Amino acid sequence: MFFGLVAALSWGSGDFLVRFATLRTGFLRTLFYLQIVSGVVVAGLLLFQRADHALATASWQAWLWAVVAALLNVISSLALYRAIEIGPLSIVAPITATYAAVTVALSLLTGEHIAPLRGVGLGLAVVGVGLASWSPTPSDGSATTRPRTVRGVALLAGLASIGYGTRFWLLGRAVTPSLGQLAPTLVLRIVSLAVIILVAVAARQPLRLAAAARPWATLALVAVIALLDTAAYTANFLGYQSDAVAIVSVMASLYGMVTVALAAIFLRERLAHIQWGGIALIFLGVLLVSLRLAS
Repeated sequence: MFFGLVAALSWGSGDFLVRFATLRTGFLRTLFYLQIVSGVVVAGLLLFQRADHALATASWQAWLWAVVAALLNVISSLALYRAIEIGPLSIVAPITATYAAVTVALSLLTGEHIAPLRGVGLGLAVVGVGLASWSPTPSDGSATTRPRTVRGVALLAGLASIGYGTRFWLLGRAVTPSLGQLAPTLVLRIVSLAVIILVAVAARQPLRLAAAARPWATLALVAVIALLDTAAYTANFLGYQSDAVAIVSVMASLYGMVTVALAAIFLRERLAHIQWGGIALIFLGVLLVSLRLAS
């Protein structure tokens, strides 16, 4: 559970900063440079870890599933970052955070067992994530809150939720037991980088940072996001090796609450009463999940 909460804090903070990066230079360039910075960091950690032999002897199936998970990851990330760029965080965060429900459903369908009390805690946390991250759509007439834009943002966030949920289930069940926590992250970065380049070429969108975007400041911001993202993945995978996939995924999905809390503090987005109720449910759910009771 601890690693899931660390992942939530890291992802929630990173997604909050993504809003500023995408407004500076667009979602595609933000994703592109994030993969490069994170890939370099992970590759360095792998060399320091010296896990060559263990990785070389891993089954080809584990590597194949890692690639499949990476493809799901990049599709989901493209959808999420585009949604963050064009829509309010109060809509994007709750929908995307429901990926945990997808992971939990797949985990239970494939035989993962959870003690009843912890199951209740998981359910409360999932409901709490949705309530705490939700807020009424403001009717200020701005481009980001028009009905057509909101529908498009919701569709993109829903696509990201399904993709992320399936990806985490695959990683927890078929990848990390053989490859550990760092190698899958590097595979995600390499595959994502290749796909982003293909998308940029097809869309005829240059990936070079424009001078008007203050390249060095933008790169520094992306580097912070990349470090947070890498820390979240590492914590998430460490959690898979010490706890149930469903439990770690639900704890990590609390990142939506972190994003909304940061938006409330720094962007002055107000929390509705229903959001405070969601936060209370989350804390109760976390408390129940933390109780390691036998089923």
